[in-house]
Amino acid sequence: MFTEKDIPYEKLKKFGVTQEMVDDFPQNISKVFLDGGYTPVIPIIIDGYGSEKIRTLAKVRLIQVNGTADLLFAPRMKEDRLSEFGVEEKLKLMQGDVIKIKSPDGSEVYAQYDHDIKQVMTVPTEVIEHNITSLFSGRTAFPQDNITPMLNGEKVTVTISDDTYPGTNKGEEITVGIDLEEETGIRIARGDARQWQQDKDNDKLPKYNFGLYGCWVKEYDGSMSYIPESNYTPEIKSEYELRTLNPQLKVS
Repeated sequence: MFTEKDIPYEKLKKFGVTQEMVDDFPQNISKVFLDGGYTPVIPIIIDGYGSEKIRTLAKVRLIQVNGTADLLFAPRMKEDRLSEFGVEEKLKLMQGDVIKIKSPDGSEVYAQYDHDIKQVMTVPTEVIEHNITSLFSGRTAFPQDNITPMLNGEKVTVTISDDTYPGTNKGEEITVGIDLEEETGIRIARGDARQWQQDKDNDKLPKYNFGLYGCWVKEYDGSMSYIPESNYTPEIKSEYELRTLNPQLKVS
C-alpha cells in the first residue's frame, strides 16, 4: 500500500520516532508497516502541559488521508476491560478467541483481546459477516456448511477443491478464521488450526533486532524499545558481536 517515500518521517519525529528508528525496523515489521498494518508496541512521546513531554506506548500504522500517508496510533491502555466480561468470556478472550457480545448500544459485535495494547477490539458482526459471505459464499471450492461455524468464531479447516485461492493448490488443506487484527477481519493459513495459530505466533520477534543505526529490543511486556548503537550495553554489544561472527545463528 505504501513505499518508503510515503512515510511521514517528520510527523513520526514529533512523536519521538526518528527516521533511523523506522529504517531499523526488522524486515517483517517493515513489510507489515508498509502494507498498512500496525507495528509492535513502541515508545512514543506526546506533549503534556506546557513544556512537559509524556512518554507512552502505542502501535502505529500508516493510513491514506486525501491521497497522503498519515499516522494512526493504537495506545496501550493502563487498564483493560476484561473485568466487564463473565468468567467464560474472559477466558476465551485471554486465549485469543473471537466471541460475539452485545455492545452498550445493544448491537452485536465480534470481540477479540489485543494483548499488546491491553484493549478489547470490537467490530460490528455485520461487517465481518459481509466479508465472510463475500469471500466464501457460493464458492464451489469451499464447502458451504463451514460458513456458519466460521460466523460463530470457530476456525474452519477444509480441503479446497480447486485453485481459487491465491497461493494454494487444489487438494490443499487450509484453515480460515476471524482475526480482527487483519485488514478484512479474516485470516487464511495453509494447514490445520494449529498451523493457523502458529503462523500468528511466528510474528513474534527475538529479543535483539539489530539494524544499521541501532537495535530494537523486545521488552518483558512485549513492547519494543530502541537503543542507538552509541548506547549499547555490554550485553547488547556481546550479542551483536556473536551475531556478526555467526550470521546464521538462530535467535529466540
